[in-house]
Amino acid sequence: MIIDGIRISTTQERRHQRRPTQVKKTRSLSEPRTYRSRITSGRCWYDPGWSSVDYLVNATEGSHDRFLAHVLGRASAWAYSDLDSFARAMYCSQRIATEFVSVATTNPALSVHTTAYLAQSHDRRMVIVCFRGTELQNFATWMTSGSTHPDLLLSSGHVHGGFFRATSVLWNAVQTLLYSAQKGHSICDAAMRMKSEFGNCDRHESQRCRDAKSFQIDRPADGPIDLPPAPTSEDPDRLEALYITGHSLGGAMAVLTGALIYESHEFQYLQRKLRGIYTFGQPMVGYRDFAEIFGKRFGHKLFRHLYDHDIVPALPPRTAGHFVHFGEEYTSSDEGWTRQQSNTTRVARTFIGSTIIGLIAMLTRRLPVIPLPRWVKLPFSWDDHDPINYLRSSQKMATGYELF
Repeated sequence: MIIDGIRISTTQERRHQRRPTQVKKTRSLSEPRTYRSRITSGRCWYDPGWSSVDYLVNATEGSHDRFLAHVLGRASAWAYSDLDSFARAMYCSQRIATEFVSVATTNPALSVHTTAYLAQSHDRRMVIVCFRGTELQNFATWMTSGSTHPDLLLSSGHVHGGFFRATSVLWNAVQTLLYSAQKGHSICDAAMRMKSEFGNCDRHESQRCRDAKSFQIDRPADGPIDLPPAPTSEDPDRLEALYITGHSLGGAMAVLTGALIYESHEFQYLQRKLRGIYTFGQPMVGYRDFAEIFGKRFGHKLFRHLYDHDIVPALPPRTAGHFVHFGEEYTSSDEGWTRQQSNTTRVARTFIGSTIIGLIAMLTRRLPVIPLPRWVKLPFSWDDHDPINYLRSSQKMATGYELF
């Protein structure tokens, strides 16, 4: 793996200060840029006042909560932005002290372009993992979603090959950060340790030493960065709550991350601390064998949110394989999200046919000059997949205020 364009940005906000100061450093290694991975971290310090961290930590495991849907729906929508915007939207505006880390990996040859955000509460009791969904302007993410050929998830069933590949390339970094969080260590420090591992290959001077002059972190006046030691198995476990979320492709990656956690005995502690997986507009992830195995393991913690006639939860189509949903389903209503006693998702027959229907539905809604007879009820719509719809349903506030 070749690391390129590693950037660590540190933001410190003291009490009564609203505007952060940032120092950013970008450097590239000399190896060919055939594979790129970026790790970005930042801190946002605020006087928390009332903090929703306590609420998230004390929430009932395996029980859907409207406030959690609000927080995680906001995270999923803002995961399409840069790290600074994600941090401001998620926590600085809510007066919560948090550390953030972004992990992004790109490999065009493998049709992979994925991003994950991790957010850690100021007391390090709670962590949210949020995956970015399909980006309209990025062809690689569309190829990821379109690579429906099934892969075997170890011995636990068949899954969507593109989704599994996108999740796997981030998994090593994500599990390293989660282990630091489990032991009560800073995920920002963990990200910097990961970065420094690729900075010590210079023959003349350690990159870690050179970078020490450029970052606002705790270090001696002269000399290299003095990072806290990495967590060990002897350190006590301190993490109290873990949440995983994502919209669209990000929702599928959230489900597969939960499966990877439950597949290994190494993560028994995280299995117990996983309070919920909240997905929004999530496509089907695996075949029935996968759904039956993991439905028993964490299906009661998986909360799928479906807005109106969103087409993506109906994909992949039947022609692509025997994909099915599992977990609890919640559909949009005037009151927010309503629990469905059974799976109501209508599976698309073919991708081309359902896509044409979805585009017609989107055009008739956005261009009123193309009306349809009232008796025509289109089952799918691409317009309903917009993250803003899920954000509004999760927050249920006046139009225009959901972005603040």
